[in-house]
Amino acid sequence: MLSLFSESANADEQGWVMGITIALFTLGSGLISLAGDAMMAIDAALPFITSVASFLVALVFIATLWRQTDVRSLETPTIGKR
Repeated sequence: MLSLFSESANADEQGWVMGITIALFTLGSGLISLAGDAMMAIDAALPFITSVASFLVALVFIATLWRQTDVRSLETPTIGKR
């Protein structure tokens, strides 16, 4: 995901894009920590169940969104191909 963000920005915007990306990642991690505590108060297995459900949702998003032309255009060619 970081490489897709990096490829979508030019050299002048790299710092900004990476800074925002890391800030959002950190915010998400903090929110998950707080939510995990609340979920464990309900049931000890609830954070793990939520993790599996989130993984499956992310997998569906990746399977559908990675096929779009604008995302495919961000892929870097493999070595040997031009």
